[in-house]
Amino acid sequence: MPRTPAAYLLNEAEMEQHLEQVGEWHGGSELVEPFSAVPELVPRTATPLVGLDLARMFENGHELARGRPIGSKTLAETALAIIGVENANGRAIIQHNWGNYSCTPSTWSGPMWQTPTPQQGQPLYFRAYQTHEGGCSAWWRLMYRSHRRALVMAAKGRPDLMVDALYDSHYVVGGSQSGYRRNACLFANQYRRERLFRFRGLSHVGAADMVGAGTLAASLLFVGGLHVKRWLEFR
Repeated sequence: MPRTPAAYLLNEAEMEQHLEQVGEWHGGSELVEPFSAVPELVPRTATPLVGLDLARMFENGHELARGRPIGSKTLAETALAIIGVENANGRAIIQHNWGNYSCTPSTWSGPMWQTPTPQQGQPLYFRAYQTHEGGCSAWWRLMYRSHRRALVMAAKGRPDLMVDALYDSHYVVGGSQSGYRRNACLFANQYRRERLFRFRGLSHVGAADMVGAGTLAASLLFVGGLHVKRWLEFR
């Protein structure tokens, strides 16, 4: 895995500030349940990815989760904006956890990390993964299982409606919805300008359409050639 340049890493103060925001987004009391045993905690170690490395892993995670490419450039650019907001444009991915996938005793028995600031009387806990492949594919499975409407809005190129869907499905439960929406729109536009997915993410349907279009074009050229030939013969 390529090493992220030091200039892209968050310093300690920036990371603390970002985690405080994460706590606001995901710190609803209804999502917090007590642990019957001490959880297996790991350090809040940053595992950042940026730029093309972030985009490539985003695609790889989808293929691992779904067995096929993302499907469209628009879906990829817009959905990645969720990671842009949640993980500070890839700079604040912690323990390979994409999208700040939280956990409770009933949903996760593996290692986890916790927020430094208590929310509703106790810290929030988030899953820890050994690799980016594991964390990113888990995020995609979560999205298709529980937040599919957000992906539908992403495929339409509507990051604003995508964020509204995330709040409706309780992916995000607190903080400023307008602020989250604004930042998601900014990241989606940034990824579109950067063309991170310019030559990748073509769906099977898209590929079939291109093959069909090519076949149609070839047929039209063939038929046109026959007409020209007959016209010349009858001149």
